[in-house]
Amino acid sequence: MVLGLTVRALPVTAARPYMAYVDEGHFLHPAFRMIRDRTWDPGQYAYPQLPHLAVASVGRLVDALGSVAGAPSLRKRIPRTVEMYDELEPFALLVTARILSVAVGLGIVLLTGLFARSLAGPVAGAAAALLAACTPALVLRGSIATVDSYAALAAIAALFAADSTRTSRRPALTAFVAGGLAGVAFASKYPAVLVFVAVATTILLLPSTLSDKVRRLSAAVAGLVAGAFAAMPGLRSHAAEIRAVLLAHWRGYQVRIVDASLWRQALVQAESNLRYGGPELGIVFCLLAVVGIAIGARGRTSMPTMVGWYAFAAAMLALFANTGSRPFRNLLPLVPVACVAAGIGYVELRRRVHRPAAADALGIVLLVLLFVVPMTSYARRRRNLEDSRRLAVDWVAAKVRPDDTVLIARELAILDGEIGRIPSGVSCSSWSDAPSRIRSLAPRWVIAGVLMRRDGSWDAAAEWPELAGYRVVLRAGETPTPPFAGWWRGNAEIVAVFERGASR
Repeated sequence: MVLGLTVRALPVTAARPYMAYVDEGHFLHPAFRMIRDRTWDPGQYAYPQLPHLAVASVGRLVDALGSVAGAPSLRKRIPRTVEMYDELEPFALLVTARILSVAVGLGIVLLTGLFARSLAGPVAGAAAALLAACTPALVLRGSIATVDSYAALAAIAALFAADSTRTSRRPALTAFVAGGLAGVAFASKYPAVLVFVAVATTILLLPSTLSDKVRRLSAAVAGLVAGAFAAMPGLRSHAAEIRAVLLAHWRGYQVRIVDASLWRQALVQAESNLRYGGPELGIVFCLLAVVGIAIGARGRTSMPTMVGWYAFAAAMLALFANTGSRPFRNLLPLVPVACVAAGIGYVELRRRVHRPAAADALGIVLLVLLFVVPMTSYARRRRNLEDSRRLAVDWVAAKVRPDDTVLIARELAILDGEIGRIPSGVSCSSWSDAPSRIRSLAPRWVIAGVLMRRDGSWDAAAEWPELAGYRVVLRAGETPTPPFAGWWRGNAEIVAVFERGASR
């Protein structure tokens, strides 16, 4: 737990005060509106409601506690209108959402270890928990605000409950809980409801009478419905909208484009948006997981559970393997159960050696070399990630005089809170109007960059004739500004600071 907390908590302030992952805005814009408007309805259902509710609840609590302590209201700092996708503030609420993701990640570590221990003993539990604590697929997303971690936690909890029907004194009630957790998975990320395939498969394969199986499966279905409606109240009032969203997602999954395969991301290089050069899982991890599932499938008591896992994995891969966009995050609900399987596989390999202590030492060395060192290094780099827009504002804020004028290209999506740090007159202008504004205002400072046009060509501000009397005093970033307001700018957007007074 300490290891899992360390590698997840270090980067929670990455890119301060901007988002640091492409989907943080998609997830958090509705949650921030819920906080601002004091409502529990996100107003849109492209993502399910439960993660929004979690962030809005904790965000409102943090804001209330801050108000008691005399801090400025966070709710009042949430913009009423948002023109650019990157305009997500205040940063304190973004950090709150990331801390929630850290807590969810630690829940995954705990449940993964307990599940493996219940199946194969304390050594398997320790191995599975260690893997869940530092497996890249989980750690890389452990410090960003994403719905995928919520779905992974609900999925492993549902699988744990489904397996518990083997030994429960009240199996129908346990099946209801397992189904309810599958409903919670649906309310976290829609496709995660496929974990119910594993719940149903496990129940049907357990040794019991047909009437018992029917009763347990009926309880699980009832739990699925109850869990989904309890975790996502919008199902009652926005059913048609949610149905349309699901159909749109399904049509999107059918569109094929060139993208890195899921296997390549798992074994070679992680999802590109994460900027991590290693794999999501790695070959050693995958081999251990395969061994564990194969061993468990031969066991008389564990066979129903393992076959359920097979069914869950097959359903997820069938849905996502050939989709238009194939980020590995879509398979995140499979990773905790793969950690459980790897823990079981490790126990089996350990039994076959003459010196288990030597196997443990080798296992720890491999864990440190393959996961702990890379993840710790990644967490440190991520913690120090600086957004190019922050660097530009820092420069201008340190150099500007009170009587100076500053012109900022609106397409850069520099936050209002950042603009407020500049102690002089600041004007914002659209890219197309900026040259005429430079002629009329003659600002001392201009913050612009390189805009990508819709046809793929670039428009560099440095080539504007109006900036002939300016010199570039700072240039940061490496990627041009995208041409659409709804696209993420990234943290390495090209930003240039021009100062009037010298020829280039």
